[in-house]
Amino acid sequence: MPWALWDGIHELPDQVKRQESSAKAACTPLEINGESGIFEGRSGHYTTTLESCQCGDFIRRRQPCKHMYRLAAELGVFGNKESLHSDRNAILSPRQFLKETLIEYIGLLENYTNENQITLKEILCTLTFGNQPLCYISDLNLDNDFIRDGFLVEILDYRFIALHYGKRNTMQRLKECSINFPPDCSKITQKYAWFMDHADDFGSYIFFNESSASLHPAFKSYARDVYKYLHRKFDTEECYNPDTSKMVSVPAGVIDCVDINIFPTKLGPLLNRRFPNDVATEMLDLFGTNPLGDYHHELQK
Repeated sequence: MPWALWDGIHELPDQVKRQESSAKAACTPLEINGESGIFEGRSGHYTTTLESCQCGDFIRRRQPCKHMYRLAAELGVFGNKESLHSDRNAILSPRQFLKETLIEYIGLLENYTNENQITLKEILCTLTFGNQPLCYISDLNLDNDFIRDGFLVEILDYRFIALHYGKRNTMQRLKECSINFPPDCSKITQKYAWFMDHADDFGSYIFFNESSASLHPAFKSYARDVYKYLHRKFDTEECYNPDTSKMVSVPAGVIDCVDINIFPTKLGPLLNRRFPNDVATEMLDLFGTNPLGDYHHELQK
């Protein structure tokens, strides 16, 4: 039976979460026909079997998603069918899925250390607001985490990696790997040029801990909002404080909102600084990571 392909992984924490989600009414199938089903997803309808699903979660992870678990339970090959909740009115529309998926991505982020979150922030800045097709990653272990969780997809371009790694460092690696250069490559500049022409052949030997990557296709629609979330959470900028006539450090992305107040407090206009009313700010409030709360607390001391 196709479901036997997945034996041995159902007790993993990530899989248990998907089993729990599969039992909710929001995961009610639109249709079940034989050993396949149709489910509503963030980009439309997904066809699901016991072997695969068209949803982004299965495409990224290649392990059973909540739709596959729901189908398996409906067919009586896994789990308890009696525990399933069914209600077509509870099925989320594609528009609702956008926010649900953004919450999932940020939930994954919050499992990272602050250092790794900041690294991903810088990568997202390069790939979104910098409009660059690739980013350079110096730590392959970190790259694996971002790829595993569906933020990035590895696209190895060894010429690109060499340019970011630097000519001097690249040549040092070439010496350590004892690559045999042609007789007419005696100078460093000639050897470097030769390597750049043959980077696809020798790159994997030289750059064993470096990588290049781009945004995962399923994550592209969320990358800017996730960047804004991280930018506001971690970065600061200098603003003028009219009370002290000095510059003060505030969370990045704040805007000045002037409120008319006939009884001004000692804090004055500083209390009117806030983040834009958008989904990134909503996520900061939802996850309890909005730095403006601490900022205002400091002002009131």
